[in-house]
Amino acid sequence: MKTLKDLAGLYKTLAQTNLTTGKTRAYKTGNLYTQVTQKNTADNMVSSPSKGKYVITLNYGPDQAEYGKFVEEGTYKMEARPFAENAANSPEMRMAVDEFMNGKVDELLVDWQTKFTKDMKKLGFTAK
Repeated sequence: MKTLKDLAGLYKTLAQTNLTTGKTRAYKTGNLYTQVTQKNTADNMVSSPSKGKYVITLNYGPDQAEYGKFVEEGTYKMEARPFAENAANSPEMRMAVDEFMNGKVDELLVDWQTKFTKDMKKLGFTAK
């Protein structure tokens, strides 16, 4: 089963790939790539603000490479090259998120079934 850290690592890897290849390529000196790599760790990309809610955030304009925001979003003089957005919406990321969520659903069902079985035993029912 995928973990949140697995998802964060995949997101970061896909964003890095997008920075160096294809239509979203933004690799001249390597500074943006390096800063995105160094400033985004699985620990600081993942949060769970409430039960059942998960947030994975990629800082695409980190300190010492604030211009990443302009690469991602574009300007009036430059078309956007959304390396982070494309990574988040990629088929690989969607599959990994689906796998993570399916695992969470399985956990919830097992927890519910365990609680239900205990409650039924308290009421005098037995299962065969």
